[in-house]
Amino acid sequence: MRSERLVLEKFREEDFGNYYRLAGNELVMRMVTGNALSQQEAEEKYKQILAVNLSQEELGYFAVKTIAANSCIGLGKIVLTDPEEAEIGYLLLPESWGKGYGGEIARLLVKHAQGLPYLRTLSAIIDPANTASKRILEKLDFKLFYAGALDNLPAELYKRPL
Repeated sequence: MRSERLVLEKFREEDFGNYYRLAGNELVMRMVTGNALSQQEAEEKYKQILAVNLSQEELGYFAVKTIAANSCIGLGKIVLTDPEEAEIGYLLLPESWGKGYGGEIARLLVKHAQGLPYLRTLSAIIDPANTASKRILEKLDFKLFYAGALDNLPAELYKRPL
């Protein structure tokens, strides 16, 4: 997947360092798990990410890189949650916040999903306090489906048909 500024490439085994820069960052993970992952927790999660990337050929977890600097600034994901539904999400390093990358990643993921005939619905889960992500989802025609707790954390689940 590619836009004017970004390219999304599936995470590979040798990309763990880029993943850990996100997962080990307290600011990044505050609205995901509530706190940064330890190196051991991140390694376990990364094994799961690589397994998803192998099992879901057209979907998975992607390193988000800037085209200009070829540097990893985040993660984008689109993974099956049901045979006809996929969840999208993204993480960005704090120095990349406020630059429009979140919306750009989300648009790329939605466009990719629209090209997959077996998908009927997209979902996204956010922390209710994450107003920037809420605005991005609403601009992409996602509608609030559930508000409450998921995995003991405050959460909002948004969905949109494809």
